[in-house]
Amino acid sequence: TFAMAWRKLAVAHPNAGQLDAAATAARAAYRHRERLTERERYLAEAYYHRVVTLDDEARADAYRRVLEIQPDDPTALNNLSLFYRGRQDWERVRELLVRAVDGPGRSNTAYLNLAVTLYDLGDPEGALATIEMARKLYPRYSTLLQVEAEMLWGTGDHQGAIDAAGTILDVFPDDNVLRLEVL
Repeated sequence: TFAMAWRKLAVAHPNAGQLDAAATAARAAYRHRERLTERERYLAEAYYHRVVTLDDEARADAYRRVLEIQPDDPTALNNLSLFYRGRQDWERVRELLVRAVDGPGRSNTAYLNLAVTLYDLGDPEGALATIEMARKLYPRYSTLLQVEAEMLWGTGDHQGAIDAAGTILDVFPDDNVLRLEVL
């Protein structure tokens, strides 16, 4: 009946490629959601709809309810932006991610998703400026550094991309998997 443990397991299992276990844990969290705080209950509902019912609208509604009680919630801001990204509602995507990076709901993931969104919308300068801001806050966020290198390469700044890749190698000298990805 430990709903929070089930919710955290549901989120962790996909990282290990255990999708069935994630669905099982999400069902258990959902079944015991009355034991959670209001915010956590809505997050459990959202994840349940993501991996069990596959009901995107119900998932988005749960994230909207989180934002009604905690307007700066980083999980809800980021994940609702991903819902709107799937709908190609770029204005809402940008609004949610800007709220996320400008407020107390800031997260490295929100910065990354804002940068990718700006790049995809044809604003590589805005995307790279967003990455630069994020690098000051999250200097060891390897995915951000990788995306920066890819964006620089995509804009034709090949030397900048090579330099960014070199930064990754400098920051993570002992991470052989990351080194292989960069090289």
